[in-house]
Amino acid sequence: MDNGKQDEQEANRMRISELSRRSGVSIPTIKYYLRDGLLPPAAPRPRTRPSTTRTTCAGCG
Repeated sequence: MDNGKQDEQEANRMRISELSRRSGVSIPTIKYYLRDGLLPPAAPRPRTRPSTTRTTCAGCG
């Protein structure tokens, strides 16, 4: 993957806590949605905290 594509993907990422705050959906509910495949999985990242993309936020609320 080229660096431009990686930079674009990083710009679209948000932490689950940010997704929760923006959407008004609780963190446990978002994790449930991720576990059950109701939200698309986030791409792996080097840190231990899971994150998702900004476009996923639209599917939460």
